[in-house]
Amino acid sequence: MSIREKALTLFDMLTEEQLEGFILMFKGLDLTDEQPNAETIAAMEEADRIAHDPSVKAFTNVDEMFREILDE
Repeated sequence: MSIREKALTLFDMLTEEQLEGFILMFKGLDLTDEQPNAETIAAMEEADRIAHDPSVKAFTNVDEMFREILDE
């Protein structure tokens, strides 16, 4: 039995509710080559600027970060 045949057999065993959940799950995945919108692009550019700005406070590990947060 091929993979396609196995998949179709499994689909035939699903209830309508399970099929709907399956469809919703895969609709939530972006399997296309869509480009990010302007807001997402702006956020990525801002993150890149922050990551490369030497004046922005940075931490080398989580313990260091939490020590500073808890000391405030």
